[in-house]
Amino acid sequence: MSVGLPTDLTWYKLATDLGSFIGGMFALVAGLAAYLAGLFQVRATRQAAHDQIEAAATEITNTDAATAKAVLREIVECNRITIEGLRICECIKSGLLLMTRKNAHSIVMSPDPIFYRAAAHRIGRLPYDPQAVVHFYMRVGYIQHNIQTMLLAPVIMYQGKRPRFLQRT
Repeated sequence: MSVGLPTDLTWYKLATDLGSFIGGMFALVAGLAAYLAGLFQVRATRQAAHDQIEAAATEITNTDAATAKAVLREIVECNRITIEGLRICECIKSGLLLMTRKNAHSIVMSPDPIFYRAAAHRIGRLPYDPQAVVHFYMRVGYIQHNIQTMLLAPVIMYQGKRPRFLQRT
């Protein structure tokens, strides 16, 4: 019994005998490479998704802050206009100014809210009490409605006299 290589062994015969083994090794290396490539792709996709979520959250935060500033500025401007209207009312009460009834609406003419309407669906995200914001705008609408009612209602006599600021023209 001889231990050794067969006498008719050639490289070709060796390659054909070991072809399945060599092919299996190449398939194993190719599978491992495909697995590593997939793992790398999964990590890249997760990182990209995380970056997008973080960018969207930052954009939402910035938008909410800008909206809050705009709504606050609009409230300040509406209050400024209301204070000017109250000054006019003081002048009317003191007799320094006479105003006809048909012009009384100009006392509380305030512009329609722009930012409030645009941000109404996100009102809960404002950094201050959303109910107070809604209450403010409701009061502005209520006052405007009352002025319209006053303009259209008949003149009421007060102690037998017609108030000066409600004179008909």
